[in-house]
Amino acid sequence: MRANLRDEINKITEHLVTVGVTRLGLFYPDGPGAATLLATMEEVTKTRGAKLTAKATYAQGTNKVPDAVVDTFLKAAPQAIIVVASGAAAGAFIEKYRLDGGTAQLFAHSGADIEQISQRLGEEHLKGLAITQVTPNPYRISGRLSKEFSDLAAKTPNLEVPVSYAMMEGYIAGLVIVEAARRMGPKISREGFVSALDSTDLDLGGYRVGFKPGMRSGSRFVELTIVTAAGRIRQ
Repeated sequence: MRANLRDEINKITEHLVTVGVTRLGLFYPDGPGAATLLATMEEVTKTRGAKLTAKATYAQGTNKVPDAVVDTFLKAAPQAIIVVASGAAAGAFIEKYRLDGGTAQLFAHSGADIEQISQRLGEEHLKGLAITQVTPNPYRISGRLSKEFSDLAAKTPNLEVPVSYAMMEGYIAGLVIVEAARRMGPKISREGFVSALDSTDLDLGGYRVGFKPGMRSGSRFVELTIVTAAGRIRQ
């Protein structure tokens, strides 16, 4: 239902090159997908005219940031660092990097949960952080989709969790699943569901989702958001 990580990295790199930032760093998990992620980063930076000047990893599933990681970035001095990490790991890295004097621009991918990061970081560390988002902003009305989502959230009594980007993504997934079920008709099956999705091309009102055989990323929507010192999202 969402853009893939390559789309997010491409969006960040495109923006940075546009404003003259070409020396980039990458902080990412040392897990099964590390080699693919690194290859994607190398390819995107080369295509955009940027250069990956520093890279460092952390143990996937943890939020431990070794001193050597920060030292790598301080020594290489990239102009911007792309952070591909969970909210906890991203928060730990940003805090340690800033406390040790790091001044590069920081761009986190959508998997870094802003609510979790804002609980850890103080105002001086949050200010200026940028995060890619793969759904429209759930906090303001910018189209039919966000209005429907906002109206539904407002009408829901005793909402168990606060409105968030994750909730917006879940709402989009629900809409797509319901549409696929509608297209199947009364006879529901695994095969029928796949077939229905493969012919899906929906304009949800500011967000388009479409699939076809061999294309499993249903959206290319990516936008950059800035985090304020109060931990709020600003476009």
